[in-house]
Amino acid sequence: MNLIPLFVRAWSGNFRSSVSYRTLALAGTAIAFGLTGAANAANFTASNETELVAAINQANNSGDANSTITLTGGFALSGAPLPQVTKNLKIDGAGHEVTSAKNIVLDIAAGANLDYSGAIKTTGTFGFNGSFIKTGDGTLSITGGTGNYSWNFANDNGNMVIRDGAQVTFHNGANASPSLSSGAGSVTITGAGTVVTSQGNLILDSANGAVLNIENGGTFNSTTLSTVASRQTATINVTGKDSLLNSALRVDQGNATINIRNGGHISGSAAQIGVIANFVNSDGKGQIDRGGSADILVSDAGSRWDVTNPFILLRGSLNILNGGVVQAGSMRAGFFDARITEDAVADVVVSGAGSQLITTDNRVNGFVLGGGTGNFVKKGTLTVNNGGAVIAGAGTGTIDIATTADSEGAINIGGAAGQAAAKAGTLSAGKIKFGAGNGALNFNHIENNYDFGIALEGNGTVSQIGSGKTTLTTNQTGFTGKTLVQSGILAVDHTLGGTMDVSGGRLQGIGTIGDTVLSKGGVIAVSNASLGTLTVDGDYTGKGGLLEIETVLGDDTSATDKLVITGNSSGDTDVRVINRDGLGAQTDKGIKIIEVGGQSDGTFALVSDYTTKDGKKVVIGGAYAYELLKNAKSDPADGDWYLVSEVYKTDPVDSGTGNGNSNGNGNNSGSGNGNNTGGGNETTPRYSAAVPIYQSYMSTLQSLNKLPTLQQRVGERYQDGTPASSDGQSNGENRAIWGRIEGAHSSLKNNSSSGRLQQDINTYVMQSGVDGQFYEGDKGRLIGGITGQYGNAQNNVTAFAGDGTITTQSWSLGSTLTWYGSNGFYVDGQVQANWYDSDLEIKNANSLANGHNAFGYALSIESGQTVAVNENWSLTPQAQLMWSSLDFNSFGDSYGTQVDKDDGDSLTARLGLAANYRNGWKGNDGRTVNTQFYGIANLYQEFSGNSKINVAGVKLANDEDRTWAGFGAGGTYAWGDNAYAVYGEGSVNTSLNHLADSYIVKGTVGFKMKW
Repeated sequence: MNLIPLFVRAWSGNFRSSVSYRTLALAGTAIAFGLTGAANAANFTASNETELVAAINQANNSGDANSTITLTGGFALSGAPLPQVTKNLKIDGAGHEVTSAKNIVLDIAAGANLDYSGAIKTTGTFGFNGSFIKTGDGTLSITGGTGNYSWNFANDNGNMVIRDGAQVTFHNGANASPSLSSGAGSVTITGAGTVVTSQGNLILDSANGAVLNIENGGTFNSTTLSTVASRQTATINVTGKDSLLNSALRVDQGNATINIRNGGHISGSAAQIGVIANFVNSDGKGQIDRGGSADILVSDAGSRWDVTNPFILLRGSLNILNGGVVQAGSMRAGFFDARITEDAVADVVVSGAGSQLITTDNRVNGFVLGGGTGNFVKKGTLTVNNGGAVIAGAGTGTIDIATTADSEGAINIGGAAGQAAAKAGTLSAGKIKFGAGNGALNFNHIENNYDFGIALEGNGTVSQIGSGKTTLTTNQTGFTGKTLVQSGILAVDHTLGGTMDVSGGRLQGIGTIGDTVLSKGGVIAVSNASLGTLTVDGDYTGKGGLLEIETVLGDDTSATDKLVITGNSSGDTDVRVINRDGLGAQTDKGIKIIEVGGQSDGTFALVSDYTTKDGKKVVIGGAYAYELLKNAKSDPADGDWYLVSEVYKTDPVDSGTGNGNSNGNGNNSGSGNGNNTGGGNETTPRYSAAVPIYQSYMSTLQSLNKLPTLQQRVGERYQDGTPASSDGQSNGENRAIWGRIEGAHSSLKNNSSSGRLQQDINTYVMQSGVDGQFYEGDKGRLIGGITGQYGNAQNNVTAFAGDGTITTQSWSLGSTLTWYGSNGFYVDGQVQANWYDSDLEIKNANSLANGHNAFGYALSIESGQTVAVNENWSLTPQAQLMWSSLDFNSFGDSYGTQVDKDDGDSLTARLGLAANYRNGWKGNDGRTVNTQFYGIANLYQEFSGNSKINVAGVKLANDEDRTWAGFGAGGTYAWGDNAYAVYGEGSVNTSLNHLADSYIVKGTVGFKMKW
């Protein structure tokens, strides 16, 4: 195929010095012209030049809007100007040929249209005569037929359309380059089979505004097509399937717009934007900068530009979009190997699925972005996004960036630097080589995982600036520049040379990097999916950034991430430790997470789950809490950093902690030695602040799960309208509705596996019931009832390990059955089921669990005998045995710690003696009033073992006090023949194991009425 270059330069007129004004010389080709006529057209004929001139004049003067001239024979034109066409005219060659040894000039006035259909050719002298020239602002349509012109074929103004299969050939191939347009006119080649061929080099424009349209399957062939109008504009549009511009293309001077759309195609030996083709060899060397620029668009599936040799874009833009393809031997953008005379800035964008930029040569300078000589800007940028692909040197070539000291070059994966991030494209090359200038590789994409495996060489800048994740999949030991992480994620699992600066986003991996600065807002996360080591082969400087370490929190041998610094450390860094399902354990030396080979002056501060009472920032691992300490216990000057889950003897631990275990021998079954010496081993475990909360959980539930005494529940029962009996016995109502409110404060101090523990539990209970008599006989009567209850408890937990709160709500259903003997003996049975909802929190830290559910039930049997002392006084010895059981499903708390109940049941016996005073009388209304007042002393004994809970596999016991004593007083006031009554009791209980250290203050008040 022939090639067409495009120049933009000032037309000197050397090739037209002997040509009459606006003449077109045709050599050796027949051409067909056609013009659409109207229904009432004037018809003329011509068989020679004189008749043709007369016919044109007559047609112009005709009153008809459209005229037709039919040639009745072939003839030669003398070269004298033909009349101007001033209206719509059609010249039908009717198979005859028109020839000329001079120029043929068709002048068409504005608003007029000339259709020429027929054969025409010129035989003039090349460079002087033999041109076919269309002048005027009107439109010339060449329809069908053939045209052959020895010199030029040009449209100086207006529009020229070659269509309907017309075949035009001009320019015999000599070195001179005629212009296709010397004005702001347009040339359109349209339709399948329509072909225009220049047999030599051709200039598109010698003035401003020339347009060449190749569309709908039309073809334009040339050796070289150039735009040369200095500082002016020209446009080339190749649109539609099978539309072809078959030519080398050059923008010499001026500014060109080149559009290849909807399946259009340009094919040629070279593309030079801003350089002269005559000085370009196959290596792209030896160019002369002429200052030209172009904005190029190759868009839509099937659209492509094929260039055999270099594609040189010194200035302007190349946008390959929506499936467009550009393939060239090599690619230069913003690069010139000779002196540049103006700023050279070139941008190449490859975007959209199916869009491709392909180079086929692997030679030196096969793909260059930015470079050259001269005191001007030299910058080339390549942006690949949204599924576009760039293939350099068949995938193994080298992309050179910023080859000279004062040049710039950049590759953007995703959005351009400074613009919004975009989906990534694909870049295939063997190497990216940074030159002496300012070269950059920018990852500005939004992909979840973009793998990059092209080797980097030289001193450039690699920047992660998009929100996506980029993974460097190969060693980059040849890179000596700097890497900047500003947003998103950069993963390095191999060696990356140069320096590292993390000011935002996230650097992660288990590779090796150079001197590193971690600034506030940036994150370094050792490892990706697995635990590993990230090595800083050089110095590390912290400027308030965050280091993330994943660790299976346990003992010294725990698997962990590690940051290794071969040089010195300085500055401040926060450290976040992420537990990878570690169950926790007591450490000795500690878990090493940071190793410093040089001077260890840096400070690493733990981002803690909470701060302990002794001021340590810690993270939770199972039942243990870990602080970050510098230097090993065995080597106080090693400069490394360790996670430690123990409290050193020199730390201000609670004196009641003892040796930190639960029975003095290191296991977890008891509660420690209970002394206040603080003795034991050199270190004790540092339990997490969650541990005392979990140890107190059962106590909180038990405070709502246990059952009251008979007297507390319903007070004294009286028979209808009967005063209190003098023998101290009183028979209860046979039917009653009752309700009561109970409040209590429990202060419990005891030893536990985690040390001394104090609980302050406030409970509030509302209980109601309905009683009815089921049996009555000589020996007594039987009363049964059903109950419902709502309870609320708040436990404020205080311990060395940490403080916290447990808030519990309960809902209960129960039943009662009471036998009142005629002889003053009674037996009371209770059963109750309880459902719990609890929130567990550490003070000043994350909530452990919200809305945790548990279930409990309780059984009680109580018996007593009332013994009359006199008419009003009696004594009632009594005993009660109560079983209280709790259960809940294991759960994981907010720190990932698994919690299970180990033992939370209780069997409690109570022995009591009550002294009762009863009295009764008739009120002013004649109805009975009864009163009863009593004092009671109780002794309590717990028979079950200590409550235990399993925290991440560690059984932790709570050594509750087992023996208690208490005193209480209460009474009942009934009136209206015992139809109504109020009752209540207040009591104080204290532990006998640690007298007055643990106590419970409780009060209840109720009301009942007959039904």
